[in-house]
Parts: sequence; C-alpha cells; structure tokens
Amino acid sequence: MKLRFQKIHVGYWVFGIVLFLAVGLFSCAMSASMQALRMTNEDIRELRSPDGKYVATLAYRDGLTEGFYYVSLSPAKGWHHLQANDPIPDDEVAEVAAEGLEKIAWAGSGKLIVTYDATSSEKAKFAFKKTVWHGVRIVYRGD
Repeated sequence: MKLRFQKIHVGYWVFGIVLFLAVGLFSCAMSASMQALRMTNEDIRELRSPDGKYVATLAYRDGLTEGFYYVSLSPAKGWHHLQANDPIPDDEVAEVAAEGLEKIAWAGSGKLIVTYDATSSEKAKFAFKKTVWHGVRIVYRGD
C-alpha cells in the first residue's frame, strides 16, 4: 500500500513540474509576441516656441501594421501659466497616413508652420489636421 502511494505522489510531482514549465514557456511566448505588437515613438524634431510656452514635436510612430508621422503640441515643462483645473494635454495636431511630414517651424509665438511633401498624393494624405490648438495657429505648407 505504501509503494502505491509513493508512485502516485511522484506522478503528481512530475505532472506539477511539467505544468509549471508549460505555463512558463507560454507566458514567455506571449510576452515576446506582445513586444512585437507594441507601438514605439521616435522624436525627429522638437522645437520650443519663441516665448517658451509650448513645445512642438515632429515624430514618427511605428504602429502595428505600418508607421506614420505626426505633429504634437504641448506646454513646455516648467511653464506654470495654467490653473490647476485647466490642464492642456499633450495633443496631436496633424497626422499623415504614412509619411510626408517634412519639418516644423515657429513663425512667432502663436503660429506653427508644418511643411509636408505635396509632390506625391500618397504621401500628402492627412489622417487629420487641426488649424488651431489652444490659441496657436497651425499653417500647412506643401513643399
């Protein structure tokens, strides 16, 4: 009777170890596949407005299927002109379907110029573009 109990006990240990290893391998595989699905951002150019209040960023986001370029505006770090109940979020103001955004430039404190490639209709396809962001005018120029 004692021998049978030992065989069953060893069987449970082997099953437990195999199950533990299988779950570990599965979670490693899922973690690796999730890393492949993660979106990454690469800042290409970051410009502070002439008055120092805002930062404009031209960036590339590598997405799940393909990447795209976008422009975002945000308050400059350390600029405390905002009320505690009136935060201005980091906000995308323009995005193209693939590539085509070429550069950004400030033309005074309240005007941002976004230059894009207008030679190819495929490159100049905007997913969206805003013309005003919290008092900052945004002008688009085809190059």
